[in-house]
Amino acid sequence: MIGVAENGGEPMTMRRRALDAASRAGAAIAEMVKLYDTTTDPSMKETLVGIYIRNGERAAVDKLLSIVKGEENLALRRRTIQRLASSDDPRIKQALQDIIAR
Repeated sequence: MIGVAENGGEPMTMRRRALDAASRAGAAIAEMVKLYDTTTDPSMKETLVGIYIRNGERAAVDKLLSIVKGEENLALRRRTIQRLASSDDPRIKQALQDIIAR
């Protein structure tokens, strides 16, 4: 499934479905985290953010914090912040507070 998601020749809807299927099948979050940096498509990145939020593992949270702090696409960064606003994770809460304090 990860291979389909990485394949730029596949239609975007197929790639996003492959990501969701891989996530549900228990694909390693480390593989999913690597995909974010290799894709330029905002909808793929949006799908990956949703997967990271649902996953909650340390690597996923680390990537979410990286996105919140450094994603160049401001709309994507803003949507990620909005989705994380209700998180109970102390690291996420602290990162959001730091953003507000800037």
